[in-house]
Amino acid sequence: MNSNVPGTGKFKGGPTAGRRWRTWGRHILSLLVVLALVYFLRNTLLGAWEQFHRLQADAGIRLPFRWGWCLGAAAIYVVGILPAGWFWHRVLRDLGQKTSLARAMRAYIIGHLGKYVPGKLWVVFLRVGLVAGPQVQPSMAAAAVFIETLTMMAVGSFLAAVYLVFAWQGHGELLAAAAGIATVAVFFTLPPVFKPVLRIVARKSGRQDVLQAVERLGFQTLWQGWLGMFLLWICFGISLWMTLRALGLDGVPFWEPLPRMVATAAMATVSGFVIVLLPGGLGVREFVLVALLAPYLADSLAATELAGRAELTAVLAAGLLRVIWLSAEVAAALVSWFSIRPAHRSPNNSRPSQRPPSEGAFDEDAVHQALPADLP
Repeated sequence: MNSNVPGTGKFKGGPTAGRRWRTWGRHILSLLVVLALVYFLRNTLLGAWEQFHRLQADAGIRLPFRWGWCLGAAAIYVVGILPAGWFWHRVLRDLGQKTSLARAMRAYIIGHLGKYVPGKLWVVFLRVGLVAGPQVQPSMAAAAVFIETLTMMAVGSFLAAVYLVFAWQGHGELLAAAAGIATVAVFFTLPPVFKPVLRIVARKSGRQDVLQAVERLGFQTLWQGWLGMFLLWICFGISLWMTLRALGLDGVPFWEPLPRMVATAAMATVSGFVIVLLPGGLGVREFVLVALLAPYLADSLAATELAGRAELTAVLAAGLLRVIWLSAEVAAALVSWFSIRPAHRSPNNSRPSQRPPSEGAFDEDAVHQALPADLP
C-alpha cells in the first residue's frame, strides 16, 4: 500500500508518528528519573535508619527518641534551604531569565533529591529540567545552579575554617580542607572569574538581552548570596542542636555550642558534597560530624550515664540527622510538586511540535542542552 502523499514525496503520518514516539520517549525518561530517585532515596533512608538502631543494639543502650524535636529539626532545616532557593532565583533573574520565585523554589527544592544519586549532577538535571521554559535558557539555569552551589560551599567552608582557627582542637586536616575548599569556591564565584564563561554561553545562544544581563551580575548579587547562605548555615546548625535534643541530651545548652553546631554542620555537609561519587556524601558527612561533635559531647556527657560514650552518641546523632534531613527534603519536594503546578501551555498554538515546554514541567530536552554542550 502506497502511503506517500501525492505531489509531496512524504509519508502520511510521518511527522505525527515522530511526535508520538517523542512523547512516549519523554514519558519513559520521566518514569526512569522517578524510579532512580525512589531507588536511591529508599536505600539511603533505610540504610541510615537501620544503622541508627543497630548501633544502639550493639552498644546495649537505648536513647530516648523525641518526635517533637525531630519535627522541629526537620522544619528548621527546610527553612534554612529557602534563602538558597531565593538566591538561585535572584541569579536567574540577573542573568535575564524570567521565571516566578514560586516555580524557581519548586525546582530548587525538588532538585535537592538529585544529590542522593551518585555523581550529584542529577541536582543540575532536575533543577534545569523543572525550571526551563520559553524564557529560561537551560545553559543559564545550569550556570545559576553552579553559582548558587559554589556560594553555599564557600560560605560553609569559610565559617568552618574560622571556627576551627579560633577553637583549635587539633583538627589540622579539617582546617586545611575547609580553607582549601573556601579558597577555590570563593575564587570561582567572583564575577571577574565566572562572567567570561557566561559571556561565551550568552553569545552562543544569540540573545543580546541575556548578554546584557550577564554584565549586570556583580558583587551586589554575590554579597546577597553570602547573606542568604549565612542564614542557611545558622538554620542547619540549629537543626543539628535540635537533633541532639531529640536523643534526650537535655544538658546541651543553646547559645554556647551554637558556633560549633554551625561549623560542624557546614564542614560535614561541604565535605560530603565534595565527594561527588557518594550519594548525599554518605559516610563522609558522618565522619566529619563525629570528629567535630565527639570532643564537645565528651565534656557535656561527663556527669551523665553516657559518660565515656561520647563518640557513640555522636555517631547516633549523625545517623539520626541524615534521617531527619532526608525525610524533610522528601516531604518538602512532595509539597512543592503538588502545591505549585507548572504553567499551562498557550492554547494559541495548536501545533504540538511548535509548542514551547511548559514552565515548571520537567523538560528532558533542557537537560541535554544544559551540559556540557553550551559550556566552553
